[in-house]
Amino acid sequence: MYYEQVFESLGIKMSDEMLDKAAALTRGFPYLMQLVGYYLTHYAQMKGVVDETIMAKAEKSALGDLEDNVFRPVLAPLSDNDRVFLKAMAQCGDTATIAALQLELGNDGPAIQPYRKRLIDSGVIESPRRGELVFAVPYLSDYLRKE
Repeated sequence: MYYEQVFESLGIKMSDEMLDKAAALTRGFPYLMQLVGYYLTHYAQMKGVVDETIMAKAEKSALGDLEDNVFRPVLAPLSDNDRVFLKAMAQCGDTATIAALQLELGNDGPAIQPYRKRLIDSGVIESPRRGELVFAVPYLSDYLRKE
């Protein structure tokens, strides 16, 4: 509803389909909502409508800013073993179980518990259920997989 009101006030048309895509793209992350909204309005001002091309440009720009302004600063102070742990977690998919993480890390990997605790305490990952870990910020696992 918020996007709809903002775009309407700017004279930009946006279909329900594009609105749904924009909402899904943000994955509920407030900063990403701001970025997507900003880039959609920025790119759509000339055309007056949000279409697939505008959506793709906004997505690329918003995710680029997310990498620069969130992922890199969050990852910069982490130790090498923290990064190994996070990359192994990213390889496990959206939800990493402790068992899958142990398998991914193998015998040469760091012990799980100290890294799990430190990364939860620092807000990088969360534990939604016992024995499961997820990334606290959307798209961080995608970023780590391609890094």
